Amino acid sequence: CPKHGTQTVKLCRVKKEYSPNKLRLFYTCRVAKCQFFAWGDGHFPQCTCKKRTILRVSKTAQSGGKWFFCCAKSGWNGKGNETPAQGQNPYHKGGTNSNKGCGHFSWAESNHLAPLASFLNPLL
Repeated sequence: CPKHGTQTVKLCRVKKEYSPNKLRLFYTCRVAKCQFFAWGDGHFPQCTCKKRTILRVSKTAQSGGKWFFCCAKSGWNGKGNETPAQGQNPYHKGGTNSNKGCGHFSWAESNHLAPLASFLNPLL
């Protein structure tokens, strides 16, 4: 935050159910009434749908804790309780939304995670 410094900045996710930006990451200031805002995912890849991908963390036994990108239109409700469809990537769980998007999946690399540094732990 330009006004209050880096110690007051926190990383959050858009949680509004019907927002076109649902699950995107953004920075905001912890100081009350401060209006600082900046998108935190500008360096993330775009999927075939031309949307910014969503950063998620794997919760499977094989790759638990590993970060990956999925299509923003995938319909993932963020609860992690859906079952992948037949032939779908097991790490990218499609939601109940009728718009499944392009099904993009890719593992996040260190150059994607480095700018977020210590901010990622609270989002698990």
